[in-house]
Amino acid sequence: MPRLARLVAGGALLVTLACASVPPAATPAASPAALTPDRRLAFEQLRVRQALDLLRDHTKAASQQTPPVVSPAFARLVAVSHDQLLRIVNQGQPDWRLSVSRGLDLLAQSVPPDHRLRMAPYLALVRAALQDVP
Repeated sequence: MPRLARLVAGGALLVTLACASVPPAATPAASPAALTPDRRLAFEQLRVRQALDLLRDHTKAASQQTPPVVSPAFARLVAVSHDQLLRIVNQGQPDWRLSVSRGLDLLAQSVPPDHRLRMAPYLALVRAALQDVP
């Protein structure tokens, strides 16, 4: 086996092992029971913001790889959607959860077919964080 082929195969094996050792994204732990309703809502909103940040950061990093794993146009769409969804969360309107969920659905529908498998765990993480909001 040529040396380059062995290096590529070894690198692919390391990436596979590294990904396998990362625990799957699950619903984050419940908010502390001692929080008042207002503080619990703020806690859950923080988790939604963090999940949205993770979605944006992953997409940005994937678009900056050589060759890009995610198209730059899609990365821009995610960045714009991220900003808009954060504004909705931060405004704290009574129906903010529904608005973020709808915005996330629109973003999921606009994911190109070749990016769906890569983006699904991050979209599911945001949805899981939204489900925990009272």
